[in-house]
Amino acid sequence: MIRLLTLIFVFTALTAVNVYAGYPIPETDAKWNSLVGVFDLRDRESFIQVTNTSNSPDLVHVQIFNVAQSCGENNFFDAYTGNDTHVYNIRDLVTNDLNPAGFVLPDDSYGFVVITFDDEEGIGNMRIKDANGYEYRTNLQATGNDGEVDDSDDEHWFNFNQEAGVVLSDIFGTMVSETNQFSDGVKLSPIIESYVAFNTEIINLDEVLFSCIDLVFACTDGDDPLILELL
Repeated sequence: MIRLLTLIFVFTALTAVNVYAGYPIPETDAKWNSLVGVFDLRDRESFIQVTNTSNSPDLVHVQIFNVAQSCGENNFFDAYTGNDTHVYNIRDLVTNDLNPAGFVLPDDSYGFVVITFDDEEGIGNMRIKDANGYEYRTNLQATGNDGEVDDSDDEHWFNFNQEAGVVLSDIFGTMVSETNQFSDGVKLSPIIESYVAFNTEIINLDEVLFSCIDLVFACTDGDDPLILELL
């Protein structure tokens, strides 16, 4: 298996925003077999739109990892016809043919979603509506081999512009392992074996350096005492 770090950029904007990153990340609007997004049901609603770009039918494996349930996995398979599109309402999950997905997530759920196509013909996007009236929207992130993680001390830079008035951006990191079996989808390793810890710094347009708190990408709640150990 290949261990991958997937970074998902989420913006508080309703228009497209150009993003440039020093970390190698596959194109989010290209066709891939595995797509990753995030969801949040804490006073929010979350939607994942998936499209089979092939003219032929395809089978899709949907995996939902809920942080509030110790990052437990819920999953189901779904059938798509050629050039078919379906929107998953994470709070009320139904399959493409409108049958129940087989499970209901609690109201406090949040985490990430992996959509795996039997063929590399999938694209998608995600949308999170907050109770305060704003929305997050972005393309689903491809996993891809370009995101393979090593243990080096390389610095990675993310350069955000402010097109369309965007001033707030969130970065979600997920650590997953690809498998060779479509039915397996992706695997989530134990937290102590699958995380990324790093320190962060912000440099503004005047090249003034601001130090931030140390951060960790791990599929656990931010209040978990294990976070301090990982850092």
